[in-house]
Amino acid sequence: MMKHTVPLLLFVIAPCASLHAAELRFAKIFTDHLVLQRDMPVPVWGWAKPNAEVTVTFADQKKSTTADKTGKWLVRLAPMAASTASRELQVSSANEVVTLKDVLVGEVWLCSGQSNMGWPISKAKGGKEAVANADLPHFRMFRVKQNPMYEPGADVDGDWFLCSPKAFKDGRDFSAVGFFFGRQLLKSQDCPIGLIGSYVGGSPVEAWMSEEALAAFPAERGKRSEAFRRLYFFQRARDGMDAAMAKHAPKLAAWEAEWAARNEAHRKDLAAWQAATQKAREANKPLPERPKPDALSRRPLEPNRHPQRATVLFRGMIEPLIPYAIRGTIWYQGEANCYPRLAEEYATSFPLMIGDWRQRWGQGEFPFFYVQLPNLATGKDDWMRLRESQRHALARVPNSGMAITIDVGDPNDLHPADKAPVAHRLALLARNRVYGEDVVSSGPLIESAERMENGEVRLAFRHTGSGLQALDATEPGGFEVAGSDGKFVAAQARIDGDSVIVRSEETTPLHVRYAWSPNPVPASNLYNGEGLPASPFSIEIQHPSETE
Repeated sequence: MMKHTVPLLLFVIAPCASLHAAELRFAKIFTDHLVLQRDMPVPVWGWAKPNAEVTVTFADQKKSTTADKTGKWLVRLAPMAASTASRELQVSSANEVVTLKDVLVGEVWLCSGQSNMGWPISKAKGGKEAVANADLPHFRMFRVKQNPMYEPGADVDGDWFLCSPKAFKDGRDFSAVGFFFGRQLLKSQDCPIGLIGSYVGGSPVEAWMSEEALAAFPAERGKRSEAFRRLYFFQRARDGMDAAMAKHAPKLAAWEAEWAARNEAHRKDLAAWQAATQKAREANKPLPERPKPDALSRRPLEPNRHPQRATVLFRGMIEPLIPYAIRGTIWYQGEANCYPRLAEEYATSFPLMIGDWRQRWGQGEFPFFYVQLPNLATGKDDWMRLRESQRHALARVPNSGMAITIDVGDPNDLHPADKAPVAHRLALLARNRVYGEDVVSSGPLIESAERMENGEVRLAFRHTGSGLQALDATEPGGFEVAGSDGKFVAAQARIDGDSVIVRSEETTPLHVRYAWSPNPVPASNLYNGEGLPASPFSIEIQHPSETE
């Protein structure tokens, strides 16, 4: 809890910071039990009276500043070493003081994306067992409440909590991918780990992009891209928001009244159940079943609360976190972009989003690791195109990494429950590329395709680890080639060092692809010696003279 000196302040979260300029407070990402990022400058900010002098104190540091005319203030603490010491972070102005307790210094990662990032640890395979044995006071999480917004000025809602069986038993939950990722880092780094979860199911990448990033999307062949059209419709919707909200108000009011009545009835049922339970215990009789709330119809979403609209999740759930110091980001999203044009445009829109986030954060090219779409039997052609866009993003985004997961999804479920392998592969990227551990961090990635004099094609790979292997087979499968007619046929393949040699008796290959199927396993079985699968790819074949 926050500790206050006189006068006692009431802290209320509101959509616009300027409405709170008269009260001293931290931004809502700062609460008790937070984790500050080690080894880099740490911005700390909030609001006070306009033009007021503000002082922030933490450990042996004291930083002062003056709030601007809207009341916003910001200071930057000097870089600090990791520390498990439970300390206080304090802000003061005139006779007002706000103190946060139990603040640690360690590694902070942002976990973002759509439903597969948001899939909770409580529903994940092995999740209940994991949290039942996870009494980890130096592992902390902050879950950003869903908050689509059209206008800037939002503040997040949530609080930091310690990882413990009791916390999860009391109703806390968090991303399973984030949980397993953070738990690995806690073990490998031996310092406090803080995770910020900001994710929304069914959200396209455009919802996580700023207006400026979307407006920078290039026109194609004289036509506006699908991403740009989404921005146009977003702007029209925003312009008509007042009228839309007025029209929507009666429906919302009726729903709120119904919700309140059902909640009140449920509270009475719970009180009666608690009394009956106590009597049953005293009489050593079977306990009555806990009453369940009436099934409520889905709450009607206000026009400005649809998380699929362009920019609204950036506005409400990313922008308010900036510039909280983080080590990097892990990202699991793309399913909502598996539509014509959007899947191919993802190769541009996704890097634009990352670049925009990095520029706004002001931390340079912080690590950005993401999950390539897993295997799914019901996926369509756009599923493979989205994967290919994710692969191409590696070359367009410095300091990025891709966890290849075509073998650890659920062919029959868009939301595979086994999240631990996904988190493990993300953690390998962080452990190797951020923390310098000597571990192989990726499955094989195609480097080049070159036609040899005998008509065979040599495919060169990087991230081959201790060597390429055909898992559970003598030769790798899943390779196809196409000639001048553009029709793909199966190709024979063999491993040759860090390369794969493919050939076909049916055509003179001009193009080769691998694992080009929504559910390519087990036929596509190329792995490195560390058991990490090769990424699907589609690539044109070069003749030796073309590379000279």
